[in-house]
Amino acid sequence: MPDPAPPSTLIEKTLVFHYKDFPDDAQLMLTFSDPDPSKVGSEQAAVAWKVVDILGKQIGVGDPVKFTSQLAFGITGLGHDNVVTSNVAAKIAPGQNVAVNLKNDHAIFDTPTTVPSQKEIVSCENKTGRKQTLSVGFFAGNDYNPTYIWENVGASSSVTARYHPILKAYITSNMKQGQFLTAGLVTKDPIWQKNLVNLSNNTQWDIIVNPDTGAYSIDEHK
Repeated sequence: MPDPAPPSTLIEKTLVFHYKDFPDDAQLMLTFSDPDPSKVGSEQAAVAWKVVDILGKQIGVGDPVKFTSQLAFGITGLGHDNVVTSNVAAKIAPGQNVAVNLKNDHAIFDTPTTVPSQKEIVSCENKTGRKQTLSVGFFAGNDYNPTYIWENVGASSSVTARYHPILKAYITSNMKQGQFLTAGLVTKDPIWQKNLVNLSNNTQWDIIVNPDTGAYSIDEHK
């Protein structure tokens, strides 16, 4: 696997979400901003990065959400309900490009190359000679979690993303972690969004239900 970004450049964040006053069970679905929102469609869209269960009629705390800024590109498999089933990924840093090839029918990523003028832009070229489902995302320990997927990327084609970890939150139901969010699956605006770079390393948040309107919001935990 290519060398990761230098450890000094990585950031780690932990977010904890508290809830109460929900009339029924629900979910807090967390996803990241799209690399290019104008191009979201049936074959490219964000992924449900984390799903936090909310129990109705209870006061509770969701499992901690942990983020590490180790960026990566991957070849990703999708299964039932468009949920991620497998990944082969390579760690990269902002400002780097990488290519993926096939060797003995296995995906092999080249060593990334750095282009200083790109700054926070990253790209991945498909050199496998066949269409592939490519993704960009983050490593957490040894686990790669895609945040955006491009299906049917043609041979010799590239995908490009920008490192800007803006996390968005939605209230949902029946959503699966790792689900490919094709156009129309999430139709409402997020109830909350934050650039993780600007947050403290450990933060806590309250998911609030307006008793009069039923609208949802998220504020800093009190």
